Amino acid sequence: MGEFKHISVYLNELKEKGMLNPKNEVKILKIKDIWGAAFIKSKGVKMVDIIREGKSVYFLFEPKARDVIMDYENGGKISAILYKSSIDDLKSIIYDHEFI
Repeated sequence: MGEFKHISVYLNELKEKGMLNPKNEVKILKIKDIWGAAFIKSKGVKMVDIIREGKSVYFLFEPKARDVIMDYENGGKISAILYKSSIDDLKSIIYDHEFI
């Protein structure tokens, strides 16, 4: 499992690449659903951060995740092996590692 950058680092990288809109806004997807997050991860979308708010954990994905989550909501198909691997990775992050 790779290291995660703090969201501010990711946003600065987007700014340097000119990928922010004129108001310096980016539409990062913040998702609480581990199953949806695993689907997005299985589709190869980069997870930019994970945050904990109280007892809840949120997965933050780069902007293109918004298109992928629609596929998930509409019953999109992915490899069962990739999906299980992504679920295992996310559970490992949540339960085996401490993060802010």
